[in-house]
Amino acid sequence: YDGGEMDEAAGEIWRLRDRAPAAAADPRLAYYEGVVAAARGEEIEGARIYFDGLARAGTDAELAPFLSDVEPLLGPEERQRWAGLAAGERRDALLGWWNERDPVPFAEGHARWAEQQRRIRVARDVYRWRRPLDKERLIELGGRDSGLPAVEIRLDGRPLEDRGALYLRHGEPDDRQGPQQDECGFWYYHRDGLPGDGELGVNFGRGAEQMVFA
Repeated sequence: YDGGEMDEAAGEIWRLRDRAPAAAADPRLAYYEGVVAAARGEEIEGARIYFDGLARAGTDAELAPFLSDVEPLLGPEERQRWAGLAAGERRDALLGWWNERDPVPFAEGHARWAEQQRRIRVARDVYRWRRPLDKERLIELGGRDSGLPAVEIRLDGRPLEDRGALYLRHGEPDDRQGPQQDECGFWYYHRDGLPGDGELGVNFGRGAEQMVFA
């Protein structure tokens, strides 16, 4: 899955189910089975498996992969609140978080979940920081009022570059410009709920230190 080999990942999951019945009951296997199914275009079935696994998760270890999908989207206050919850409360909070964002609650599948899984796959492939780091790299995209996480964001244990945190939260920009002499490019969003009357522009020069609100 980490390498993008979805058919091979699905085959390994099925083999594990056959060889180890105890593993088949582990919610973490349901997590991977769900996200792999979504990556292979089976989004309705993937969401069913994923949320079934989340509903059965009862320990912090079992909840860890499910939380990793949502954690990059949480603000500092939400992170602090979730840190004080017991495992069962975290499970209920995760289910509630997704339920609040289900655009059609009584339909099959979960469109917002499927979109977030797509963003995760793109961020893993395109925006994961591959060079070695001497110290932790913080994401600072405009401060507390920007609606963006002012924390380091990781996928699979590796930090994302600055564009990755923005992509996980908002997806494809409505417009973008390529890198200039001293920049990594400029992204522009026009969406409901964004600061600046729904318009947000980010210049990824020198660690994304400039943010422009139209």
